Amino acid sequence: VVICMPGTYFWSMNGIRQAAAISICFWGSHFWYTRKYIKMIFSFLFAFTFHMTTPIMVIIFLVTVCILQHFKLSFNRICLAILLLYFCTLSGLSARF
Repeated sequence: VVICMPGTYFWSMNGIRQAAAISICFWGSHFWYTRKYIKMIFSFLFAFTFHMTTPIMVIIFLVTVCILQHFKLSFNRICLAILLLYFCTLSGLSARF
């Protein structure tokens, strides 16, 4: 099966690694609100060992925090915007622009 469909196998493993890295980033973002910045940095570095898209998630997180603090927007709306941005990158819509 792996010989017949090597592209599918490697793509699915890449997706699993990316999902694990983003999950660890979301988990590590909790440390921002509890003011445990060293743990947050280590969780982001740990996520970086899984996948190279972690710096993008860190930038999105920091921009989100700045927007939340500046405009006092709800956390749910920002999470929805991040998920939409993430799914646009998965579907390849961002590569077309």
